[in-house]
Amino acid sequence: MPVAQKLGEYTYYIRGSPSTLMVLNPEDKHQALLVDPGHGSKRRKQLSKAIREAGAETYDVILTHYHSDHLAIVPRLQPLNVYGPRKDVPMIEDPRLRILVTFGRLIPPGDPILPFDAPGVQVDVAYEPGDRVAMVDTVPLPGHTLGQAGVYTPDGILYLGDAAFGERVLSGYGVPYHVDIEEALETLYMIRDNYAPESSGIILSHGPLLEKQDMMKLLELNIDHHERVIQMILEEADGKTPSQVLLEVLKKLQVEVTPQLVLLAGGTVENLIAKKLGVEVKGHEVVAKGGDG
Repeated sequence: MPVAQKLGEYTYYIRGSPSTLMVLNPEDKHQALLVDPGHGSKRRKQLSKAIREAGAETYDVILTHYHSDHLAIVPRLQPLNVYGPRKDVPMIEDPRLRILVTFGRLIPPGDPILPFDAPGVQVDVAYEPGDRVAMVDTVPLPGHTLGQAGVYTPDGILYLGDAAFGERVLSGYGVPYHVDIEEALETLYMIRDNYAPESSGIILSHGPLLEKQDMMKLLELNIDHHERVIQMILEEADGKTPSQVLLEVLKKLQVEVTPQLVLLAGGTVENLIAKKLGVEVKGHEVVAKGGDG
């Protein structure tokens, strides 16, 4: 059974969390581009087999953002070139900086509390979201990270990275991780109104493979969920620490609390409170801006 599912003349889908796209160069199908190769002990063999089965001989990698689960396997793949979004390149290349920016604190690489761990990846070409990269067009999808980008393949299929999630991810995590959840919501509006209508298909990193009409419904679900979570965080924020706010919101969403979830979702809550309410977070305590803490 083939590893990759063919979605178009040039576009292949390799299931996973994250899922990976393989794109063949329309001008030379012996050249391929892997979008977010992912992680896992079996991933390298899966991708190598998919490349062989498609008849490609050389390949590059493009990353949509810097998170470890999207790039962990890259050093073992040894692609010709690695492309990364400009704002995310420092975190792609430096795992300690990646952890610091993602979680707001230094955690030793390999610590079991980390949801994912990965080495640094050397970026050969930094691109600006909106640029054409190799045989694909990129689009800016900020919010999950400041530099996250999506990818349009030559078949018109749109890969969203972590700009939207499957229903199981939303219900299981409750508070999705974003550097800026308000900006992530604006990006969802942009996808729904501008990018998705132009696409022939839509692919999520963490979510099911669906027909376009079902994916449009899932985008609406993402919008509703993000709007609800933002409202809940801000309603709970008065007089509470970000940790207290997070626990209250997760309780209302009926989500099981785990150390990894608190680590991830805590950043979403802290960043929104700091941005929206005009406060600073010091030592995970909320204080008025300009105060002495």
